[in-house]
Amino acid sequence: MSGWHSRAELVNHLTHDQRTDHSDGRTTTWKVLKRAFRGNNLWTVIERFDYSQGAAVHSVKFICLFMLQRTGDGTWAYKDVIASMGPTYYNCPTSWFDEVPVDGEYDRQWREECLESESRRRRLRDGARIEFDRDIRFSDGCTGRLFGAVKSGSKLYFRREDGEYVRLSQRLIDSGRLID
Repeated sequence: MSGWHSRAELVNHLTHDQRTDHSDGRTTTWKVLKRAFRGNNLWTVIERFDYSQGAAVHSVKFICLFMLQRTGDGTWAYKDVIASMGPTYYNCPTSWFDEVPVDGEYDRQWREECLESESRRRRLRDGARIEFDRDIRFSDGCTGRLFGAVKSGSKLYFRREDGEYVRLSQRLIDSGRLID
């Protein structure tokens, strides 16, 4: 059996300070400076330091997404994607962007998508309507293309044209078009 026995155990592993001593005398350390959850996506700002003979010779900050998943045997695993690889999730806290330098074209494009996604979420007020280019099929067999946003406390639901309330994933919302 591999993996971690609980989500908390995995998160602790991913967020505690790490150190690697290399055979040539160099040392690398990683420190998680910030973290935020969006479902089972753990967004982090990590600072890596490279040392040679005890003195820091290089440091870099980067944004890393850890996609956490419970496996078939009940343990937890993860896949990590750094911003320069262009993650396909766009719900990273955008307030971090000023603190972390852009690392290449994929990172730049990804940040633009994150900012657009955040802007779209803010515009999803009670009563807003979202439309999709294709039918969205639900587990009850019903489909729909047009949904009305309904806020209940801090939660956001959507009303199908048949009046039923549904939840839409952030990825799905991001692919829709706000109308009104």
